[in-house]
Amino acid sequence: MWWSVLSAAFTVFQGINAFNQGKAARNYYNAAASWTEFEGKTEQLKVKQNTIKSLRELKEQMASTIAMGAAGGLNTFEGVIFNNIVQLRKEYGEDLRLDVLNETLIGEKFSNMANQLRSAGKYAYKQGKSALTFSIFQAGAGLGSSGAFDNFNLFGGKSSGRKQLNVAQNV
Repeated sequence: MWWSVLSAAFTVFQGINAFNQGKAARNYYNAAASWTEFEGKTEQLKVKQNTIKSLRELKEQMASTIAMGAAGGLNTFEGVIFNNIVQLRKEYGEDLRLDVLNETLIGEKFSNMANQLRSAGKYAYKQGKSALTFSIFQAGAGLGSSGAFDNFNLFGGKSSGRKQLNVAQNV
């Protein structure tokens, strides 16, 4: 009988260990998800820096073109100077649109990766809880099969030990 109790205790301890491993895995995956989000924000900032650099270059190019035209006595809102400004805006504008798209895609990529890590953590935690629950039921079944619950008459099985003694004395 005491072997059954010892076996049941070890089974429950295994379940507790599995549950703790599930919690640890969830914490690990949540930390990894936070780090992934941080990396995503860092990558987005790099793209923003590139965008700001492109805007500064556009501003300098436009100012240079306008200054050269004004120094030559030309009207900056028509002719060659105006066409140069339009061309500069077109070239840099396409780069800026691509930078904004790239920033959005980077944000989505890292956000999806972080969500996958969090989901893996939730799954590991649920697996640990399931293992703990199963181990408790398994320990109970092991004790039940060894007759540990016979005195409690839980499932309509044998009657308690006291009634058996009275029946044996009446015979």
